[in-house]
Amino acid sequence: MKNNIFLSYLKLSKVFLSLAVAFSAFVGYSLSKNIDFTSSIILVCGVFFLSSSASAINQIQEAKTDLLMNRTMNRPIPSKQISIISALVFSMVLIVIGSLFLFKLNFLCFILGLLNVVIYNLIYTPLKYKSQFGLIAGGLVGAIPPIIGWSASGLVMLPAIIYFSVFMFLWQIPHFWILLIKYRQDYKNANIKSIAESVEPERLKIILFIWIFATSLLAFTFPYFGIITSLNSIVLLILLNAMIILSFVKYLFFHKNISQFKFANISVQVYLIAVFALILFENI
Repeated sequence: MKNNIFLSYLKLSKVFLSLAVAFSAFVGYSLSKNIDFTSSIILVCGVFFLSSSASAINQIQEAKTDLLMNRTMNRPIPSKQISIISALVFSMVLIVIGSLFLFKLNFLCFILGLLNVVIYNLIYTPLKYKSQFGLIAGGLVGAIPPIIGWSASGLVMLPAIIYFSVFMFLWQIPHFWILLIKYRQDYKNANIKSIAESVEPERLKIILFIWIFATSLLAFTFPYFGIITSLNSIVLLILLNAMIILSFVKYLFFHKNISQFKFANISVQVYLIAVFALILFENI
């Protein structure tokens, strides 16, 4: 029973997503080339706890609509594994812990961390039920953690971190659109506004591919900003971009089975993790 409760709280915090967000903050920190081990641990913990808190709050906000979607109806709150009160206490504890960690680094990290929670829970979450453009706010949520990481170094903002954050913002959009295509009916049932309402699935696939292709091409300018500079890393970056483009040609245009979009989403995640690894290899 205790193990089940523990797993339920891990799901409530979206632990793997929160780890990825914390990882992106550390990548942003690495771009400063001014890394301290203790500061790295504090940064990762702070961003992880705040991201976990935001995820828990989001599931409290969407407890009723989660019941309307096959994808989310088994989450801890709608499935009654965790009560709303317990989830609220859990999220508040996490937000305090995460804030204290980031405040330990500096005031800017603290403010940016809380700002990201505000954007996710008070802007993005309600906006996605009112406008197709809610995903723009969602994209900002993914772009801010690297800036938090950079801010941990105490350095002024430079083009490298701004550009990398723009890349992170652009990367969020395909992730959202893959979910829109795969769970089109779920989103309709929950009354979540999306581009899928006004654009046919086949046309949306084309738009998604163009976005993936453009974001991939954007990564080729990493050397110009000093994000990736060694020849070996550049060659690997070219191979990664070729992989993601070819995989999406396959998933979008040669597979009619909607289950293939699970693998499309995995491809996007693997691509991003590989890009993170290249950047860390260059800067640590």
